[in-house]
Amino acid sequence: RFSAAVLPPIPPAEEPEHNIARLRGLWEKELAAKGASASLAKVCLVMMGPALASCFVIMSAQALILMAGPLIVSRLVRAIQGIESIEVGLLMCLLLVVTTTMASVLQQGSWHISSRNARQCWLALSGLIFEKPARLSSLGRQDISEGELVNMMAVDAQQVLNFMQFFAIFASAPMYILVPSVVIPLLLGWPYLPGLVIYAGTSLWCDRIANTVKNHQGRKLKAADKRNTRLNESFQGIRTIKLNAWEKLMEERVEGEREEEMRHLRRFHIWQSAQQALSFGMPTIGTVVTFMTFAASGGEFVAADVFLCVGLFEFLTLGTSILPHMFNMIRQLRQNMQRMQRLLEKKEDFLINDGAGLPPGTVTCDGASFSWGGPTDEAVATVSGASLAAAPGEMVAICGRVGSGKTTLAGGLLGIVSRTKGSVRLSGTIAYVTQSPQILNSTVRENILFGSEMDEAWYHKVLRACCLADDLEQFPAGDGTEIGERGITISGGQKQRVAIARAAYSRADVIVLDDPLSAMDAHVGKLVFDQCFRSLLAGSTRIFFTNQLQFCAACDRVAMLDSGTIVESGTYQALAASVPPGPFAIFLRSVIGDADAGEDYSPTVHIADIEVKVPEATKTGEAAAKAPAAAKAPGALKAEVGRTMSKEVKISGRIGVSDWMQVARASDAMVLGVLVLATSLLAPLLQYMVTALLAVWSDSLVADDAAGPFERPAESIVYCGAALLLGATLLFRGVCCVMYFLRSSRTLHRAMLKTTLRQSMTWFDTTPVGRILNRFGNDVMSMDIMLPMLFQMWSLLFFRVVIVIVVAGVTAPPALLMSFCLLVAVKVVYSYYGAISLELIRVQMMALSPLLAAQGSFLNALESIRCFNRVDIFVKRFYTMQSNFIQTFYWSFTLDRAMQCIFTTMGVSLFLGVVSLALLILAVYDTPLSFMVSPGSAGSILAFCSMLAFQAPVALYMTARVEQMMAAVQRVAEYRDQATEQSTRAACDAVPASWPAKGALSLERVDMRYQDNLPLALRGVSFAVSPGERLGIVGRTGSGKSSVILTCFHLVRPCGGIVSLDGRDTSRVPLHDLRSRMGVIPQDSWLFSGTVRSNLDIHGAHSDGDLWRVLAQVRLDDQARSWSEGLDYAVKEKGVNLSAGTAQLLCLARVLLKRPKILFMDEATASVDAETDKLVQETIRMPGVLPPDCTIVTIAHRLHTVIDYDRIVVLSAGAVVEDGSPAALLQHPGGQFAQLVDSTGGSSGAE
Repeated sequence: RFSAAVLPPIPPAEEPEHNIARLRGLWEKELAAKGASASLAKVCLVMMGPALASCFVIMSAQALILMAGPLIVSRLVRAIQGIESIEVGLLMCLLLVVTTTMASVLQQGSWHISSRNARQCWLALSGLIFEKPARLSSLGRQDISEGELVNMMAVDAQQVLNFMQFFAIFASAPMYILVPSVVIPLLLGWPYLPGLVIYAGTSLWCDRIANTVKNHQGRKLKAADKRNTRLNESFQGIRTIKLNAWEKLMEERVEGEREEEMRHLRRFHIWQSAQQALSFGMPTIGTVVTFMTFAASGGEFVAADVFLCVGLFEFLTLGTSILPHMFNMIRQLRQNMQRMQRLLEKKEDFLINDGAGLPPGTVTCDGASFSWGGPTDEAVATVSGASLAAAPGEMVAICGRVGSGKTTLAGGLLGIVSRTKGSVRLSGTIAYVTQSPQILNSTVRENILFGSEMDEAWYHKVLRACCLADDLEQFPAGDGTEIGERGITISGGQKQRVAIARAAYSRADVIVLDDPLSAMDAHVGKLVFDQCFRSLLAGSTRIFFTNQLQFCAACDRVAMLDSGTIVESGTYQALAASVPPGPFAIFLRSVIGDADAGEDYSPTVHIADIEVKVPEATKTGEAAAKAPAAAKAPGALKAEVGRTMSKEVKISGRIGVSDWMQVARASDAMVLGVLVLATSLLAPLLQYMVTALLAVWSDSLVADDAAGPFERPAESIVYCGAALLLGATLLFRGVCCVMYFLRSSRTLHRAMLKTTLRQSMTWFDTTPVGRILNRFGNDVMSMDIMLPMLFQMWSLLFFRVVIVIVVAGVTAPPALLMSFCLLVAVKVVYSYYGAISLELIRVQMMALSPLLAAQGSFLNALESIRCFNRVDIFVKRFYTMQSNFIQTFYWSFTLDRAMQCIFTTMGVSLFLGVVSLALLILAVYDTPLSFMVSPGSAGSILAFCSMLAFQAPVALYMTARVEQMMAAVQRVAEYRDQATEQSTRAACDAVPASWPAKGALSLERVDMRYQDNLPLALRGVSFAVSPGERLGIVGRTGSGKSSVILTCFHLVRPCGGIVSLDGRDTSRVPLHDLRSRMGVIPQDSWLFSGTVRSNLDIHGAHSDGDLWRVLAQVRLDDQARSWSEGLDYAVKEKGVNLSAGTAQLLCLARVLLKRPKILFMDEATASVDAETDKLVQETIRMPGVLPPDCTIVTIAHRLHTVIDYDRIVVLSAGAVVEDGSPAALLQHPGGQFAQLVDSTGGSSGAE
């Protein structure tokens, strides 16, 4: 199989670092000099100026040489007429070959220069787009979504690449207009003026149309941004979508954005087709009018001069048709540039709060206020007047209820959240553990090292301190195991421990920990706190944000945060014993009770003992089951076994009839298809007919000197009619072509979206989001814009070349043999060239996916990357991916240039020589075929043939480009044709609308594995939940708790046993019915960009009263009322402007609004304080909050959440080890549940 590995390296000038540094330097100078009036387009022009100037000079010379063709043809016609000698005719035949060859070499050289500049500009722009977000604060990034950033990389920068490739063609247009505009008046005199007026009017009309095209293109780009943002959110939040059966809803929302995009895209293409019809058709009419005026004025028709003018008119038409395309692309490019400039011109306002001059590890915060909206938006400030200090080596705990501003304060200390008042200073190196762990799509080792050098001894000490050593032993490739995007292949507790290990390995002076233990069970959390936070990191300053107040006693100082204000701070003992009780003491007693409020912290192990035994339960179960047991696999085999992400498989083979049938079936418009083919052939045929009619008219006027054009009205009427018909045909053809291809693109996009959203979670877990977005971004853009445009250009040129070859062969029969040989040679050469070119473009399309995936991973982990000061490392990795992409592009374009140069010099030049020589011989010597050659016919044929030097190479290139664009259709069809998760299930039965009526859940001997080659994650799990019963599922981290919920919702299909709901086997229930009838709050809360209202009431079916009611039930109503917008408070992408606790409670409120008959809660309140958790649990039990006899299944590591439930199921290593009421299970001191309770500490055990 062809791959990028077989390609030679690229020249140093094509490397990313050099080009990015050049553009960055120029852009910074432009910003410094011009400020708000700076122009990114101008900077790019300056960067490429010298090369573009040389390209312009070369193409001007090429145009002059090419336009010598009509003059040579004129002299050759004179030889055919007998006016010139045969020797002059032979010399003209030779000159045609020489000039054609020279023009071809110059053209390909110029294209090579423009392509090199295109690549360099793309490298620079995409590199700056990638790294810019790292230099912006939350305020700077708030008006640019992640979807827009992906679009800038996949579409805007790509459009720069597309434009610059065509610059060589554009550079020749001025000369094609200037030379004919000077020479034709010298030959025809004033009769040229009517034609000039038509040409000028055409240009003005085209310019007016171009403005309309620009407007629709701008609207199309905005709609595409919205669609890509929606897609990005949908694919990243796919687990939430599937658990709630929202696939259809998300499909409708994306399709709504797509319809808006298609509306502007359709208008964009139709107006562009009108412009193309004008630019090709009106000049032909101008030619007709010029010759009719010349004849009417008494001008003498000399065949040689007529066809010299015809040839020059052809170049004039070419120039006037190129200019509108150039202006269109410039206008489009300007909009692309403006979108990129909107990002690149933003002030780089992200700065780690500097503590220069302070001892390393010092943290000071003096009267600081922080806001997600920035300095001008005090309304959303969530922390005000915060003062805090930490000396080197201290551990300071900051606690508070949910929504009190802990995450905002953490972000403010690090510069992530904008500071509106006060000052913050941090001295030394920094590490950050976010509330939702920011995991890279990479191996465990790479996630922990995070770009640092390996220190084996320290690395293994960190693994033991974070309770990861035994987990890694069970992973297939140990720490070389990939853990997927956002860590989807490991449990929540393991993700947190990996993030903590990253911070610990960095040995940073200051470590900010935002609720880092929330997803771990009590015992493992206590071990990590003792071994890592208190022992291993004792030399670092630790700012520890937490709701778990039992750890505060081990901290040097404690600060209490309430409603965005630090209300008190001091030692734990002083705050806990304050009289009267202060805010912290009141909060502490509400959580752990009076008896334990003043107790000192008791570590699980001695502080010096780092060699701690990890609980046995972490060795097996859910996390280990997500990877096959092959930890001892050596070298490359170990790396391959540890791979989580699937490899993208390259489609192979040539584009065939079946691929074009994909387009035809998707378009579902046979009549349109026939019209496209018919008009594509008719348009170039009419172009030739106009010139042929001129030849007939010319010969008739020469034969009858007394007859003017108005004495021979038939020829005049037919000539004018053919020209008008050509313009009408071009317009009709353009509209048909646009409608045909856009119908196809629309259908293929809809089908791909429908299928992709309905893929299994296993597919999403192993497919990077960047790879999926590449199909919906770059591939869809190819179908939407490039394929219709290139097909129109290709069909016009291809059929024109075919007609010229056929007519030349018929008129000059000796050229038939040459035509046949030429066609055979082209077929043989193209069979190799086309195949290699297609493989290169496929590899190139695949090479773009890692770039988009890298951008997504970079943005997802940006907070951690910046705080760890690892931006440069990730940028350099991106440079490597850029090099891989540009390598395929470089060799693809180099192959195009080489093949076109060979084709033109060896094929077209030789063909021209043979045709002209044959015509000369037939005309000069009396042969049986001489009657077929007249000065008019010879002139028309040679006029067309002389254009082959330009048109034939472009036609060949366009043939390859159309085939390459069809590769995008193949890639989209590949996603469309995938089997959905529903289609792979057994036949399902319809269920009544009232199902489930009771909420009785039963699991009977259920086995489940995440993939066929992996060990079991659940082993013979059996338990039943009665209607209205409340069941708690507990167990150590990775014991399989979340796997139970995934199995009940069939996100992962059980491989044995039966899951039944109300007595019905759920494997025979349609997935949409199953998932939509149950309620779930997953461990990882997901909110979509929009408002609080749109996230709560995703179907828009409830009143404001209902929304406020559920907010009150989850204790969020006060916080929501504090927002000036209330229910319309803006929620940013992924809910980044809300704390994890608030996000969890919003998700809980969303489920309460649904009022399901059975409710699953997977650590639903892990990120909220214990007091809020207790209040929420009490609310859920209140009558009317949930339907009567609602069954509740809760997974919790915070045991007091489920301690009063009806039953408890204890899982270990994926199996049920205990099942009974809490009281009964506590009667067995050696039992698993009793041990879990004891491990939480005195108060929980006493409870």
